[in-house]
This record gives sequence, structure tokens and C-alpha cells, in this order.
Amino acid sequence: MTDIRLSIRIDDEEDLAAALAASEKTGVPVQAETPPPSGGLQEAFEPVTAILIGAGVVAAAKMILDWWERRKGGLVIDLRKDVTDPLYRDRDVPFGFIVTFPADGGKVTVDVKDLPDSAEKWISEVITAGFKTVKDTVDAATKALGGDKVTAEEPAAG
Repeated sequence: MTDIRLSIRIDDEEDLAAALAASEKTGVPVQAETPPPSGGLQEAFEPVTAILIGAGVVAAAKMILDWWERRKGGLVIDLRKDVTDPLYRDRDVPFGFIVTFPADGGKVTVDVKDLPDSAEKWISEVITAGFKTVKDTVDAATKALGGDKVTAEEPAAG
């Protein structure tokens, strides 16, 4: 016979009673264990973990999309007569450059567009928000817990 084990989180007595009833019906043994108290830390870390995973996925996707766009090359605007495609991307033109061929056959212009990297700015904002100064952290803790429960000590000079 296959050894079946089932692990579920029991939140209250009603859950425990339901698990014991299911055990009696199915014949699958239930073993109740009391987990060590977490002090609510697990609940506090779960949103942080989700945010970090989400940020990692967004950063990876942004990196791939940027690579794809850069791979296509720069923009060519061809205003000359008898041109089949007046607007196209060319790998021979570096990304961020715009080459314009005028309609009158005059001087070709090359413009450079400095495209800001939004992912870099976004990641910087996330890091800055997460790692504020120690004084900001102490102030927030004092406000949340009360001044008598928070003490700030200066690090020893080393």
C-alpha cells in the first residue's frame, strides 16, 4: 500500500475537526503538530517576498524587451521620391539614432535621441524606498510603537 501523507495548515478548531473527520472517512492518518510561534513574521515577510519576486520578473522582462528593441537598430526616415518604405528600422544604424533622407536630395541629417532607461530608474526607486536612512527607520518605529519602546544606539567608532 502507498504511504499517503497530507500536510495542511490548521487555523482553528473547526479546521482540525474537519481534518479529523476526513481522516476517519478516508482512512488516511492525521498527525497534529503545533508549529513554533512565528510572532507574525511569516505574514510580514510574505508581501515583501512577493514584491521582490515581482520586481525581478519585471526587471527581467524589461531587459529582454530592451535587448529586442536595440537588436532592431535605429530609425530611418526616407522622404525621397519612389521609396517603397519611408519609415523603417535598420540594424546598420545604432539604436537611438534617427537618419533622415530629405525629399529634395539635400543634406542627410542624423539625430541622436538619448532614451532614458526606465527600468534603471524604477529599480533605483525601489532600492531607495527600501533602504532609507537609519534615522527615518527609527522615526517610523517610534511613531508606530511609541517612544518608550524604541531606543537608537550609535554604532561604535571602529
